[in-house]
Amino acid sequence: MRIDRGDIPPGAEAAIRRFQGSLAAVATQAAHLRRIADEPIQPFAGIDEAHLDRMATMSTASAEMASAATAIRQAECSWREIVEGYRRQPPEVVDLIRQGIPFTFATARLAPPGAPAPGRVAEARRPEPLSSLYDDHDDDDQSPESWLE
Repeated sequence: MRIDRGDIPPGAEAAIRRFQGSLAAVATQAAHLRRIADEPIQPFAGIDEAHLDRMATMSTASAEMASAATAIRQAECSWREIVEGYRRQPPEVVDLIRQGIPFTFATARLAPPGAPAPGRVAEARRPEPLSSLYDDHDDDDQSPESWLE
């Protein structure tokens, strides 16, 4: 049985066109998902400097985040220094740390405060004598130096 297009009511024809458009959109999305599924997935290694730079340029970035990015562009500090707490941390960085999200940096890890600079030997310091801690008797009271005496 053959149906003539003229026999289809106008409302039904519009519904058929919308349905065909939806089928085409589903086919497009399916092709997109197949293409994505075939791409190799890179494991998440952490937030890097480039991601922090992008966060700083977003319209929703705090003034502190934008200021940190400016200081980094002017070579005053690095993202590693900010994240590790050597510089003031913007609220976005504090939130990422609080959530336990890892960071990955191209720059070398900083030495803790007081540590020698790389390539330098730390100076050996003699500890202070402990004798003053144990010398608790008063020489003027004529008491024996030991309770055993």
